Formats: sequence, C-alpha cells, structure tokens
Amino acid sequence: MIKFLRRTFRRKKRPVFTKNNLSNTGHHIPAPANVKKHFKAVVVLLDGADVSIDIPKTSNGDYLFNKIIDYHREIPHSEAGYFGLQYMDQFSVPHWLDQNKKVKKQLKIGPPFTLHFRLKFYPSEPNLLKDDYTRYQVFLQVKQDLLLRDRLADAPYNTAIELAALSLQSELGNFDASIHTPYYLSEFRFIHESKQTETFELDTLDLYQTHSGKTPAQAELEFLNKAKWLEMYGVDTHEVIAKDGQKYDLGLTPTGVLLYERLSSGGRKKIGLFFWNKIKKLNFESKLLKLCVAEELADGNERVHTFNFQTVSQKACKHLWKCAVEHHQFFRLKSQTNGNVKSGRFGVRTSSRFGFKGPTEAQLTVSNNAFKRSSTGTFARRPSKRYSRRASFSNFKTTKNDKIDKKSRIQQANESLGMVSHSHTNLVARDRSFNNYMNDSLNPKSAVKENIRFEVKI
Repeated sequence: MIKFLRRTFRRKKRPVFTKNNLSNTGHHIPAPANVKKHFKAVVVLLDGADVSIDIPKTSNGDYLFNKIIDYHREIPHSEAGYFGLQYMDQFSVPHWLDQNKKVKKQLKIGPPFTLHFRLKFYPSEPNLLKDDYTRYQVFLQVKQDLLLRDRLADAPYNTAIELAALSLQSELGNFDASIHTPYYLSEFRFIHESKQTETFELDTLDLYQTHSGKTPAQAELEFLNKAKWLEMYGVDTHEVIAKDGQKYDLGLTPTGVLLYERLSSGGRKKIGLFFWNKIKKLNFESKLLKLCVAEELADGNERVHTFNFQTVSQKACKHLWKCAVEHHQFFRLKSQTNGNVKSGRFGVRTSSRFGFKGPTEAQLTVSNNAFKRSSTGTFARRPSKRYSRRASFSNFKTTKNDKIDKKSRIQQANESLGMVSHSHTNLVARDRSFNNYMNDSLNPKSAVKENIRFEVKI
C-alpha cells in the first residue's frame, strides 16, 4: 500500500530543457522568472526555422502569439493581424489558436506541442502592406502554397515560371552565368514536384535573367502582385458533402464563399460564388452547415435559397463555421464587433458567443497610414530548402540561350541514364521491374550508385 501511494502521489519531475530537446535552430524563449508551472511548445516559422517556448499554464493564446511576433521583431504590431498560429487536433483537423482562451485547453496533441506560424488572412492588395518584412512573410507563405497540390499548384504555366523567376531574384540576386546554371537551379522547388519538369526549369532560368537589377523587396512585391490574381490565392478550402452525396469544397475568400466541384482527375472546378453581402444567415447544427443566400428578382424583391452542406464530423463543421465568421468580419466590417450576445428567456444564452475579436483589414489599413514604409529590406532572409540536382543537367557547365540545343541534350542525357520522365517524380528506369524500383525508393543509397534520382515528396 505504501509503495502504491508513493507511486501515485509522488511529485513529478519538471522537464529539463537541454540542447537535445530544444528546437533544431537552438532558439528558446523561456518563461518569466516568477512563473513556476509552465509547459513547452514548438512553433514552426514560415522560413522553416522553429522556436521552442515555455508557456505558463494559465496564459491565454495572446501570450504565445505576442511572444512570436516579438521574436520576429521586424513585423510591426499594426500588421500582425494578418497572421495566426495553427495546430492540429486529434482528428487531424487544423485549428487557429484562439487568443482569448487558455493555450493548455486548446492543444491536445503533446507534449511537446507543435504549432505553425502561418498567414491567416491573405491581403487582398499586397501594396497596402507598409513593411517589407511583412511582405516577405506573405511571400514565403505563397511560395509554400505553390508546392501544395490543393493550393496554388494549378497555376497557369506562364504565371508559374514568372513567379519562379522572381523568387530566384529575391534569393540569389542578379543572374551570374558562371554560377546559375541549369544544374545548379535544379536544387530549387518552385511548384508541385509533378509539374516542375526540365522544360519548366529551363524557361524559368531564361526568364530569371530578365529580372537583373531588382532588389529582393522589389522582386517579392512583384511576385505578390502576380500571385494575387491566381484563382486559389488566399482561398481557405474545406471539404463538405452535398445532398447528392458528392464531395465538394467550400472556399472562403475576401469576396465570399466559393463552391468547387471535385473532378475525377484530382482538380477542382468552380461552380458557384456566394457573396458576403448576399449571405443572410450562416449557422450550423451538429454536422450540418446551413447557408441562406438571397437572390434579387426582376421586380426588385429577394428570394432566399437555403444550401445545406454536411461535414465529416461536428468538430470539422464548427471549425468551418468559425473560419467563415472570421473571414466575413475581417474583410467586410470596418471595425471589430463587441461580441455581445443577447440572452433568451430566463437568462439562457441561445446562440454562440464566438466572434472575431481581432482588427479588421480596414483597421489595419488605417493604422498603416501612420506607419513609415521600410524601403531598405536589409533584414536577413533565410535560404530555401535545397534538394538533389538533376542528373540530366550535369552536362550543363555554362548557360546557353538556345532552347532547342538544351532540350536535345536533355533528351540524350535521359536516354543515356535510362529515364522515361522529365519531372521530379516517377523517375523510373526503363529496364527495371516494379519491385526493384520500390526497393530503390525505400533505399536511396542503392539508387545513388547508378546515378538515378528518387525524390521524396514535399
């Protein structure tokens, strides 16, 4: 009995943070000196670095968010409202950290608890951002979206190579023929790996030469001004099920709610748009989301249509509803709401108390008028992740402008290596069985001996 009591009620040892359990970059934010009870969380930043932080057990989400903003230093608080901290629950549903609730009650997977610093609201006009570092963070987020199949991977070819060339100008500076060869640039990833072909990289290299003389800040601003016209720019998609049993995607945008049909090829087709000013009611019950949209008739009257969408779980439905409310209030309202909810009979609350409590886009724009624009852009930019180089580009010692010569040399190099594909995926040798290909994929060391490249998906 005594052993049982000792094992049950003994005091737990406080974790000791050493170099082994800190972040991979070694950055750590300790808790205040007068705080004894705290827990550890790791925040992954947009540039790939991560920061470990000790969070007091009784602190709200605004404590963690403000600590991350202070860690960046260059992000002004007047533009911090575009960003947020995202985490996953036990059902793999992403959630935004509520700054008015306790952090400990929101995070379920851990310790250590992992969050991602992301762009929550995409600015509808990047020129309104006054600070270069804020635009740089938005630039990093859009670059990540280009790598994802369900985000911006379906960008038109010409737009994609323009964005890739501008990202090279931002990171590498002016073009240097002795360094920036096709073999060197094949280390970078600009778009989803299934679409980044050899021809794509060669066209990007040719276009990259035309941007010489632009500063990183100028290249990033031009990058964002082109990316904002993409169809999926800033669209927050959520999977729903309609009455016919088919799966659709609801996309939250600054103008309204988009409805996408899922194609058998894996893509999306836009079939509807509900403007925010036409949405009269938006609520949810269990797994069902109800959307009431008004239609203007020829006689000047309105007819209200009700659309019902079902989600996979109640958690997912509530998350979709919260995101829709936040998008509506951030982009449509001129000032934040007070969040007061009327009570029903006998003082019983009959509706949710949830409401967007941060600054709206209109408030951020007004507050930025008094902020002095940073035109130097002298802050440190972190290099992007690099990958193995193309074997077919190893013969390119210098850069040439003759595309026909390049493509013929690529074809000859691929034939000598026994390759049948030009993209970064499915680089399968011709004379191999499927089993040997799978074994080499699981053991990349064996594939390196034959100078054949197998990429790991991003």
